Amino acid sequence: KNCILHGEPMIREMNYKDIEAVNTLLEETFRDEYGHLNVDTEKRLVHMKRGYFIERVVSLLFTEYDKFLDFFVYEEENSIWGCLRVMRLSEMTFYFATVAVDQNHTRQGIAFSLQEYCEALCRKRGGKYITLVIKEENVPSLQLVEKSGFITYDENYMFILDPLHYENKCVEGFRPLKREDYPRIGELEKGIMSEEVVTIEGLPEYSLLSTITSIFRRILFGEKFREYVLEKGDRIAAYAKVSHFVDGSVSMILMVHGDSYETLKDFAEKILYLHAQEKMRIIIGKDQVVERKILTELGFKEYSHLYAYYIKLRD
Repeated sequence: KNCILHGEPMIREMNYKDIEAVNTLLEETFRDEYGHLNVDTEKRLVHMKRGYFIERVVSLLFTEYDKFLDFFVYEEENSIWGCLRVMRLSEMTFYFATVAVDQNHTRQGIAFSLQEYCEALCRKRGGKYITLVIKEENVPSLQLVEKSGFITYDENYMFILDPLHYENKCVEGFRPLKREDYPRIGELEKGIMSEEVVTIEGLPEYSLLSTITSIFRRILFGEKFREYVLEKGDRIAAYAKVSHFVDGSVSMILMVHGDSYETLKDFAEKILYLHAQEKMRIIIGKDQVVERKILTELGFKEYSHLYAYYIKLRD
């Protein structure tokens, strides 16, 4: 659906012919950040085009997939002036992952219009919360979301890896993740994160929705990932996920809690021995004090400070 018709500005879902324009817009908006993270936008473009049609087939085969949202574009004068990518984190939570506006058309309310339009869609799709993350130095965006009613609920830190020499530590209980581990990973996250963060963002789960999400990310974003846990008796003391993307970037998730510091650090070092890559990125919350100390000792440098916001769509 378009928000405005008859040749006027419109907001709509991205279609195939928009992909090159959206990729260029993202490249121009985030040029410095992509340079720091080794993002190859040409590779991403090829994969976005290939994944577009596969994603359409998946949406026909799985009715649950119809709940997903992706890129939405702001079009005026037959050109793409802005875009917003929306992802579904859980049954009740959506995430505004990326917003970009053409540098020639900033301060015209385009970002606000995209945000308002996508909020309505998320509400229609059954969402209870929308979350987003903004860098501390991005003052205009901070002002925009606060004006729109978003509330701060967490602070995050992005670290980028400057690799050291890592050892293949012998860590008792280290193994690849199994499907049945998800409930215990949820308990691990509850032990680390504040109650508010867990309520808003939800907990990891294994369901049809999560399976489709995984398929979608692999197809459209070229994500290949490995997940590991540190099992101690009937609980999970640490969890890590390393994702390699077709654009050349690499990200990591790390959660540790409830064991000796040295054991948890050895777990993280073993992950890096297996997967370390220059400019690997990781984002952690303010409550993850132990993780931050481990990352710093293993060669990660703080890159940016971010604020996490949410808005409640319904009770």
